[in-house]
Amino acid sequence: MNFINFHYIYPVANDKISLGDYIQSVALKGALKKTFKDEKLNFIDFNRDSLRYYKGEKAICVMQGWFSLEYDWLPSENLTPVYVGTHFNRTIDHYLHNKEVILALKESTPLGCRGTYTRDKLAKLGLKTYLSRCLSLTLDKRELQPINKQVYIVDVREKYQKYIPKKIRKRARILSQKNYAQNYGSHLHHKYFEGEAEKLLEEYRQNATLVITGAMHCALPCLAMGIPVIFLDLKTHKKDFKHRFSAASDLLKCYDEKDLKKKRVDWNPEEINIEDLKDLLLQNLEYSVKTAINEKCDYDIDSIREQISKYKVARD
Repeated sequence: MNFINFHYIYPVANDKISLGDYIQSVALKGALKKTFKDEKLNFIDFNRDSLRYYKGEKAICVMQGWFSLEYDWLPSENLTPVYVGTHFNRTIDHYLHNKEVILALKESTPLGCRGTYTRDKLAKLGLKTYLSRCLSLTLDKRELQPINKQVYIVDVREKYQKYIPKKIRKRARILSQKNYAQNYGSHLHHKYFEGEAEKLLEEYRQNATLVITGAMHCALPCLAMGIPVIFLDLKTHKKDFKHRFSAASDLLKCYDEKDLKKKRVDWNPEEINIEDLKDLLLQNLEYSVKTAINEKCDYDIDSIREQISKYKVARD
């Protein structure tokens, strides 16, 4: 089975690499390997934002990811799109009203959306949708307790770090996934960054006792791996939260700036177990891929998708 493995080309003006993109690619490959473990899988690297120009051999393209640039992301005729874990940024709204886009999406319905924002937006355009959530939630749970008992503060702006208790800050490693590599240069291949994403996930898995983050593709993978997470929504505009973080808001308690200032954050969160949700997500992935290529799959998919949609573990 041929599958597209996304890589990412960033605008020339942007000299930063977002490792969260590559974490999604790593998670998708892992989910496909678990789901189709008896099949020979071949992964073909291609740019996420240029799918309409793909002319390679026939392949399945799972549309797990964040799409925002015009509509060159529409898969070419050599690709069979599977919409699972799909998110459309606010900046693409006007392109979604294009007839070509609507007709292409309609051919692949129902569309599995990463969060409720995309689900509801596409439904208003008359498209059949459902909440598939993000496949980064299917990463394996760690089996051993952390070796070094490290706290990680990931993509939390410096002006907010002062609200984190000093005893936590003193033993924390501060890093960024969103601005992972600056002035990286064209000499670094996308496989390098995919490898860096794998290494960072393994570092979290082996060492993290707590992750404090404002990055969704740090929070969800760590949740999946059984790491306690404090998720900070520190966006200035509520619209930013609605469209970016609706995929996480019913799985994790989300704290905002007021919560930080008024000391309402639980700095000792529990590990959350979502192993039953992972099974549902992988079953939905299998069904979605098989039906897209006209293979039979006997799952009660309506029940599976309803359970995925209604799954809640957020703490009060």
